[in-house]
Amino acid sequence: MTVTDIVPATNMAELDTLDPQSREVAMLGMLEQAHTWLAHAVETSAPARDIADFKAFIATAADAAKRLKVSKEIQVDAEVMVRRSERALGQAIRGGQERGEIRASNGGDTRTDLTDRVVANNLVSVSDFANRDELHSNGAGIYHLTDDVTDDDFETALTEAKDEGNVSRANVVRKIKAPSKSYSGQHAAKWDRITALAASGSSSPQIAREVGMGVEGVKAGAKQRGIDIRADRVLGRTHRLDSNRIVRESVTTLENIVNGLALINYDDIDMEEADAWIDSLNISRNALLKAIRKIEKRKPIQ
Repeated sequence: MTVTDIVPATNMAELDTLDPQSREVAMLGMLEQAHTWLAHAVETSAPARDIADFKAFIATAADAAKRLKVSKEIQVDAEVMVRRSERALGQAIRGGQERGEIRASNGGDTRTDLTDRVVANNLVSVSDFANRDELHSNGAGIYHLTDDVTDDDFETALTEAKDEGNVSRANVVRKIKAPSKSYSGQHAAKWDRITALAASGSSSPQIAREVGMGVEGVKAGAKQRGIDIRADRVLGRTHRLDSNRIVRESVTTLENIVNGLALINYDDIDMEEADAWIDSLNISRNALLKAIRKIEKRKPIQ
């Protein structure tokens, strides 16, 4: 599995060519794909190399979000993905060290059980994935998002930091080390709410939207607490969507739209609504072009 399996690298270059509204739509899609990739990578214990490449990619995306001045919400979401990728990298490195695949670092490491091991020169070095400052960073490094930090601790700290609008690594680590007492009460209330929503038949994505958490955070926390989200099991048994039917019906609908466009007298257009229509049509056009390219790529080479 590689980064480009989920998030096409060309998307980064294309962002500069888009209008502001289309750029935000593209960035949101990129972050959604990135979240899916990372969740799968963590679940399948992807190699540290893949996670490190992904972290570099998503860090570039976060920088692009700031440079292109997309909405503050998207900038924060991108930075949240950076924090998630850092934790995933820390976990992947620790896993590789425990399996004897990655050389245990022997300077300032917080895991003494690993530093006591014999350093084998033929093993991959930790520095191949992250530098010393990233890993330790004066008590606020990647390892501090990882070592002795449960998924629940991390999600709680990340959510509180996001609520403050400051998801820097240093702030997230501060939340992990010294959780707010008042926030702890809010957190407990949130999980009572999640328990109630699960019992009422809500799925993980629905619950996540309702309580302002990530889907994976809801799933991980529910698993730790023994909360049964029945809707997820039901959805997991449903049949796959019929992609051919969806394309066929979409094409028919578009043909009818094209026929309707031929009847428009453009001299009668209400210019007060024109800008909104143009923006919406541009977004639809970009989505259609993307769909066309994907279908064309599936065609056999003649």
